[in-house]
Amino acid sequence: MTLRGKFANTIHLVHPNEHLPYIINTDASAKALGAVLLQQDREGNTNIPGVIKKFRDWVIENYNLLPMSKNI
Repeated sequence: MTLRGKFANTIHLVHPNEHLPYIINTDASAKALGAVLLQQDREGNTNIPGVIKKFRDWVIENYNLLPMSKNI
């Protein structure tokens, strides 16, 4: 199976189910940040109720509010 086929058959964008727990995966760099909201359904399938990405704007670039962590 191709990589595209694996993504198409394993992860589904769905409406959130407020009765199931949420999993939040995040990633950030000096230029952008992103987050994926995940839920596992009762059958154990991982579904995506939401995704967000945000590129840094001029306020954050000019006024660094939080120190960037160093990769070790």
